[in-house]
Amino acid sequence: MTHRKFESAHEIVEAATTLVAGGSVENLAVTMGRDGALLAHRAGTLRLRGPQVKPLSAVGAGDSFVAGMTCALARGEHVEDAFMLGIASGAAAVLTHGTQLCRREDVERLHAEVVAERARLSMQSK
Repeated sequence: MTHRKFESAHEIVEAATTLVAGGSVENLAVTMGRDGALLAHRAGTLRLRGPQVKPLSAVGAGDSFVAGMTCALARGEHVEDAFMLGIASGAAAVLTHGTQLCRREDVERLHAEVVAERARLSMQSK
């Protein structure tokens, strides 16, 4: 979208917030592998680390992130809640070999971890 290579997470945040503020997109999620993910939306930005998992394969992790986020948005969930389900879904995907789909129980367990991390960050910022 920007035709730029980013050198830092700060540059990614700046570009994402600029795109949202300019009206190019309403919500922008950027996955950064083991460095977590970033969500920029009209109410601000949210950057979360992914759950610590022992990866077996990265195949399908990005697609699983998109699927988790899209599913939650389709159910009418808030964009930040959808983002957290996306993170959990992507992390669950790396727990399987090759092209195997992620397991629901892994998504649910990891989602609880992501929600707890979000709550911890919210408490620290107050």
